[in-house]
Amino acid sequence: MGARPPAVQAELSRTQKASIVLAVLGPDAAAPILKELTAAQLQRFALAITGLRQVPNAVLEDVITEFLEELAGKRDLTTGTEIARQLLGQVMDDAEVSRLLDRLSAPTERMVWDQLGAMPPPNLARILQVEHPQTIAVILSELRASEAAAVLEYIEPEIGQRAVLRLSRPPRLSPDVSAILSKTLEENLLADMRDKLSVAKPADMIAGMMNNLSSNVRALMLERLSDETPDLSAEVQKVMFTFADIAKRVAERDVSQIVRSVDEDTLLTALKTSDDMRLATTPFILGNISKRLAERFAEQIEQLEEVPQKAGEQAQAIVIAAIQKLAQDGEITLIDPHA
Repeated sequence: MGARPPAVQAELSRTQKASIVLAVLGPDAAAPILKELTAAQLQRFALAITGLRQVPNAVLEDVITEFLEELAGKRDLTTGTEIARQLLGQVMDDAEVSRLLDRLSAPTERMVWDQLGAMPPPNLARILQVEHPQTIAVILSELRASEAAAVLEYIEPEIGQRAVLRLSRPPRLSPDVSAILSKTLEENLLADMRDKLSVAKPADMIAGMMNNLSSNVRALMLERLSDETPDLSAEVQKVMFTFADIAKRVAERDVSQIVRSVDEDTLLTALKTSDDMRLATTPFILGNISKRLAERFAEQIEQLEEVPQKAGEQAQAIVIAAIQKLAQDGEITLIDPHA
């Protein structure tokens, strides 16, 4: 085995070495590992691998030997942004991947949002409770949808509803809002962002949060949104895709493929919760798989103990994420309920 050049040996960090190993594994094999990483760890991985370009075979062999004690095949490895995009695409949707990679071009500017997103939701909610609704809206718009939804769960309903309503107009970091944010955030990290902040469409952003909220909180939010801004509410509900929508959005022919793509225990937990909520989803899924499998599922669902609401809705969210991934990959086509 050839020796690794001293300069390269000095430059490669442990994170870069781990990133090379994941890149060698490829998107499919690396996906289970990436799913276990936190948002901060995912960002470190993406930053490390996008910083690499061409990894010579000698370096590749040395790194793989260090991690696995063997090298399967001899070849150079091309890394960089596209490899990072492929790998991250196994565990995140396209919008989240693009957003994460965009952050890497200005990591200092993004640091404050990443720190906020990593905070325990109850702690961040306590901080935001005393802030202006526009401030809350700006911060929520910069968090991942799941992070924003987790924070909303702990914010007083009236305050949370006012903040969500502010999202009907894409929030921007004007000097006035920046002054308000300075009470909570580090002003120097926001100075250069006033003219750079880009935000998703309000309906998409709000729908992403709604998809991750518990059903009780989501119902309150949607009711307030419908009263205050009915047009936006209609747009949000068109974009939203919850477990209750499966019977209306999924074609019967695609049910078997969805069932195969989801862990069985997770699916049964989601269906048990759906059955307890008297949703049409459970009979729809059981009615579009083989009779033998449907009978087994029905028996197992009946035998399951009562599922806590939070655990049930988390299972349902996993199923929805799997369906959306299949749709993004072109494996299935979701039905537009308003077509």
